[in-house]
Amino acid sequence: MKNFLLIPNFKRNSLPFVERAITFLRQNGCNAFCRKSDEGAFDATVCNDLNAIDCILVFGGDGTMLKAIKKYLPYKKPFAGINTGRVGYLSDIDPEKVEEALGNIFTSDYSTEERATLRVQTKEESFLGVNEAVVHRSSAHVLGVEIGVNGQRIEPVRADGILVATATGSTAYNLSAGGPILMPTSKNMVVTPICAHSLSARPIVIGGEDKISLTVCSSDEPAFINVDGDNVGSLKQDQSIEIFIGEETFTLLRLSEGSFFTVLRNKLSTWEQ
Repeated sequence: MKNFLLIPNFKRNSLPFVERAITFLRQNGCNAFCRKSDEGAFDATVCNDLNAIDCILVFGGDGTMLKAIKKYLPYKKPFAGINTGRVGYLSDIDPEKVEEALGNIFTSDYSTEERATLRVQTKEESFLGVNEAVVHRSSAHVLGVEIGVNGQRIEPVRADGILVATATGSTAYNLSAGGPILMPTSKNMVVTPICAHSLSARPIVIGGEDKISLTVCSSDEPAFINVDGDNVGSLKQDQSIEIFIGEETFTLLRLSEGSFFTVLRNKLSTWEQ
C-alpha cells in the first residue's frame, strides 16, 4: 500500500495523530492525501482520484468511521480506524501506536474483516445501513409493530420501537437495547424490541438470506424510520418496510493486538467505569 486518504474528526483532537501519521508515511515512501474539505488543515495533497487510494485512514470514533464507510464504500477500499473517540469497536487502533499500526500495514502484518451492510426498502426508496435500521415512535404513545420474516408473521410487538442491526451494529444501539452481540463477520441480523411493553418480546437472530418486514399496526401518529442515526422517512398505519442484508460489503483492516473478544472485553469493562 502506498497511497493513503486521511479523514480526521477535528472535534476529537485528531490533528496531532494525523500529523504523526503523515510524517511516518512519508518517511516510508508513501503518499498522504486529504479530502477537498480538509485542504489546508494539515500537510497533505488533495485527493482527486479515489480509485488510486490504497487505504482510508479514519481518525475519530465509531461515528466518524461510520460516516466514512457509508460515503466511500462504493470505491471498495479498506478502512483502518485510529480511535480518538470513546468506545471504538470500528476504530480500534490506539492513537499513541499509530506508527506501529502503519508499520504493520507495510509488512502486511494485519488481518481483514469483510463486514455486511443492510438495505432498508420503503415503497419509494432504498437506504444503505451499516449499523442498524429503527422504526420508532414519534410521540409518547406506544407503537405497535408487526414483525414478519420471509412473508411469515412472527408477532406484533408494542414498544417504543423495533431495531434491526447488522453484526457490526450489534455492539451499538442494539447492545444498549439489550440485544445480543454477533460475531463481526456474521451475515446475520438481530431484531430487538426497544422498551417492549411485554415480557415475551425478546430479541431474535435472523439469517442473512432472510427478509424482515416491519409493519405499523397500531399508532395514533406516523412512526419514524431511522437508519444509522438519520431519520429517512415515516410510516403510517398499515405501512411497511423491508430490511435485508445488502449486496454491498466493506473491509476493515485489523491492526490492533488481541482478538474480537479481547477488544469486546476491554470495551465493556470501560462502560462499567
